[in-house]
Parts: sequence; structure tokens; C-alpha cells
Amino acid sequence: MYQASRHWPAAHSFKISQHTYRIAIPLPSVDNPMSTIRGDHQDELAEQARQLTNILQTLKQQLSSQYRQMAQEITAIEKLKLVDHSSMRQEALKTQLAALQWSQRNLNDVRREGSWYGLRTPLLLAKALKTANRARKDLQLADEAFEASQTRHARDEAITRHNDQVRNALARLDGCRKARDAYENLAKLVEKFHTEATAAIDAATGSGWISKDFETRFRLIVKLIREGKISHGKSELPLLRFQVKPSDTIYEAWRDEAVTLRSVAYETYLGMSATGAYGDIVQKSINLARTSLRNSAAQTLRSDDHTADQWQHLSSLVTDPRNFTTDALWAIYWSMFQCSQWATRALSESRPHEDIFTGKFSAQIERYLADFGAKRLAKFGYPSARSYIGTWEIASTRSETALGADIGVVIDIDIGPLQCRKVALLQAKYATNGRANIGSETGQLPRLASQPSKGFYLFYHCSEGPIHSPAPTVCSALELRDHIRSMGKSPDAASLSIGIRELGYDWASFVTFGLCQPQSALGVSFEAAEDALVTLSDGHPDHLPQYLYVIALSDDSRVEVLREKIHERYREVALVKQKGYNQRNEKTIDRGGQQR
Repeated sequence: MYQASRHWPAAHSFKISQHTYRIAIPLPSVDNPMSTIRGDHQDELAEQARQLTNILQTLKQQLSSQYRQMAQEITAIEKLKLVDHSSMRQEALKTQLAALQWSQRNLNDVRREGSWYGLRTPLLLAKALKTANRARKDLQLADEAFEASQTRHARDEAITRHNDQVRNALARLDGCRKARDAYENLAKLVEKFHTEATAAIDAATGSGWISKDFETRFRLIVKLIREGKISHGKSELPLLRFQVKPSDTIYEAWRDEAVTLRSVAYETYLGMSATGAYGDIVQKSINLARTSLRNSAAQTLRSDDHTADQWQHLSSLVTDPRNFTTDALWAIYWSMFQCSQWATRALSESRPHEDIFTGKFSAQIERYLADFGAKRLAKFGYPSARSYIGTWEIASTRSETALGADIGVVIDIDIGPLQCRKVALLQAKYATNGRANIGSETGQLPRLASQPSKGFYLFYHCSEGPIHSPAPTVCSALELRDHIRSMGKSPDAASLSIGIRELGYDWASFVTFGLCQPQSALGVSFEAAEDALVTLSDGHPDHLPQYLYVIALSDDSRVEVLREKIHERYREVALVKQKGYNQRNEKTIDRGGQQR
């Protein structure tokens, strides 16, 4: 007879399609509460992640086991059949009925084929007849025993009990099928949750960036899963903000790229490698870089006594993105590094007019930021990070006169731990053998110096003879003005020759460790994306620099607003300038072809 068995562990309940199913959820023991391993929050978070993994693995195992048990129970129920007196009799007498059928066939065979047996036929016929009679008698006796009154009552009760159990089991069949499907669906839900939560679990146990509220939200998810609220926990996953950190293989590939770039620079002794001889520039650049490097890397720099050694060490340390406090800055640094190397190589071959070279330099900035930087920035795994790299140009010197600079830089970065929004103005100048003429008839230096954190000079270094030039450098206009005054000269002079080998920062360090770091004094901060150009031009929207470099890495909406505002403003200014140009050059031609 069929006997159903149901074993449910004491557990939390899962409600699916109006049915509640129970699954055992492992709980931490009292002796091993959710506590830290080494006493800090990172270890607590890692322990939470391990517990979540254990819960999910246990859940999947239990759901798989429950599914198999339910499937087996369904199979057993589907095999059950109702019985009655006739079927019971058939079952009880099947041995005797089979013996009778066989003996009867044997008797018929002997009778039909008797002529073949000759003299043995009577003997075989008698034997077959005797066997058939005995089988018939055995069936009769078994039937009488089956129909005996003393056993019939017990048998009828057994039939009733069996049929009741079968009917009860069949009545549960639909529920069992729903339970089986529910376990299957729940297992799929848990598996999907585990798949979607894998990156968050890795973030909780790894060293990548996580938002300030990550730990609180992650703990809530663990609590919900422990309570069996899988769907609720799954809905919380998108609210976690964290870095999907690149693998070590990717980091090492990037490091190898940078090592190659560095090696080429030292082999040619151009640009960055030559900058190592400029002690004050090196020291300022290194000091700027320290806050952007992890403690272990920054400590390595302190172990060297000489700036030349520190410079080589810095260029080696920054080849690895993992040495940066914000690893994505690696892509910006090496993009600017390649621009610097290009500028140094180009100037070693020819020396075009400053404006022409600035245009070429701008094109290389866009090239390296777009081809090298942007492609790698997207792979650092920060949430909602969209990059926008752009350079803009208008054909006019009027804004240069008004602003005191021909280059503007806009930095708008909001990724992981780094939020930095700054603008800066740069006036490009050639420097030959370490000297540059920063004088002008339009008062560029005083104008830029009046904006201490925003006004700078960008120097393209050229050398004569066998001397190799350093990378482009950037110096504060205020520092230059003060240096001019200390020499007893007027900052308003049209010609001001000054030695700059000990002033400022190298280009890659200035952009990466200065403008891209909120704590540095380089650059002026702005808030809303709409305010970038207003801050850059001191509230004069028509005063736009001839060249504008934009590095934006933030959420989609902010990047799009910044891009649209810059595009709109430069287009408007360009149209106004073109209209004015057309009006000034408009000629009236009479029928005879003479201008009037």
C-alpha cells in the first residue's frame, strides 16, 4: 500500500504563485557572529560576502534536493492505481491461472501432434491430462481460499484503505507538481541572483572602489536573502555602486604598454627622460603626484635622495594603474605622456609658428585621449561612467586678447572616489634652451596672473645643437609674474625673456596630478556642467579660448549636458564671428564690374 511521506526542515518560507514553500537557511552560530576578522570594516564586509555565498550555495543544494524529492514523489503517485475485488482476485490467482493456461496448451499440443509420438502417445496424453487436472484443482483451491469469508472482510478493508490513500495522493498530485515547478523556479531565481550578485560579492571581498553606502546596502541584501526574500534582494542589487575591477591580467597588459612607452622615451632621451635633469620641475611634479599614488608607491619615492632617481622611480611606478589611488587616472597620464613625447619629437625636427604648433598639439591631445585614453577608461569598471574627450577650436585671436590665453582646459570627472571639476587657461609659448619670451603688448601676463589658480603658461621646449629637449612644461602665471618682479622688470613689458628651467610642472603631471585632483591648487573649480564655460571666461560667454580641451568622465546626463553646452556655445560664437567677417568684407559690384 502507498504511504506518502513529507519532510520539511524548519526554515524560512518562500511564497510563489500563492503557495508557500519552506527551505532551511543556514544561520551564523552564536559562537561565530557576523564580526570582523581583523577588526576593520573591510574584513566585516568580506565576511558578509562569504556568508552570502554560503547561503546561496546551501540554498541551491537544498532546492535541488527538494526538487528531486518532489519529482520522485510525483513519479510514485503517477504509478498508483485504484484496485477492486476483481483486480485483487486476478493478482492473487495469477500464478495458478498461469499454470492452468500452460498445462492446457500442453495438453492441446499433445492431442494435436499425437501421431508423431507413436507408441508414446497414450502415455504423454495421460501425463498432460493429469497436469491440467492438477492445475485446475490448484486454481479451484486458491479461488476458494481467496473467497473464504474469513479473509474477504480483511481484503475488502485493505482495498478500501489502499484506494483511499491513492485518491488522497492523486488529490495532492496537482499541488506536488506546482511545488516541483516552484522549487525549479526558485532555484532559477537563486541562480540568477547569484550570477547578478557575483560582481558585487567580488567588490565586497576585493580592493576595488565601493560607494560609501555600499556596505549598508550589501548588509541589507544579505539579510533579505537570509530571510528568503530573494526577489526583494535581487531588486536591491542595481542600487549597489562599485567598481567592477579589471583582472590582474588586464592590469598587467596595461602596465606592459606603459613600460614600452617609457622605455622608448629613455632610449631616445627625449621629453620625459630629459626632464629628469630639471631638478625643480621634477621635484614639483613629484610632490604633485604623491597624493595621487597609493601609500606604498609614494613611500618608494621617499626612499630616493636625488630628484633624478625619484623621477625615474615615478615614471616606473606610474606604469602600473594599481599604484594610483584612482586607477583610471593611468589612462589620462599616459595619454598626456604620449602628447608630450610627440611634441618633443616634432620640435626636434621643425619649429612652426606657435599658433600652428598649438593647433597640431591640440590635434594630438584629441588623438591620444580618444584612441588611447577613452578606450581604456571605459574598461576600468566604474559605474555609470561615460567618457567624453573633445577639442574645440575657433579661428580668432580676440578671445586670446580678452582672456590672456589661447587654450582652455575643462576637467569634469566623477568616477569612484574621484570627483573633480576644474577649468584652467593656458598661454602657449616657445622656450629655446630653457628661455622664453613671455612679454606681450596686450598684457597677457598680468591678466593671467590676476587669476592665480586658473592662469598658466604652457612652454614648448626647443633646443639647439645636440641638446635634447624636455617635455612641455606648465607654470603658473602668478609665479612667473613674481619672478619677473624679483628681477626688477615690469610684467607689462612687451618683451620679457626669462629662464624657465626651474619653474612649473611637466605637462602629464600638471594635467593628471594637478587639474584632475580636487585637492591641488591648480585650476578653478566649478559645480554644474552649465557653469564650466562661464567659470573659464569669468562670466563673459563670448570670450572663449581659441582651443579648448575637454576631459569628461561622469554619468551620461552630466557628460551630455557638458558636451551640448560647449558645442552650442562654440557654434554660436563661430557663427557670430563669421557673420561679422562677412559684413566687413561685403562688396557692392556695379554692372560694369567695378567695386563701390
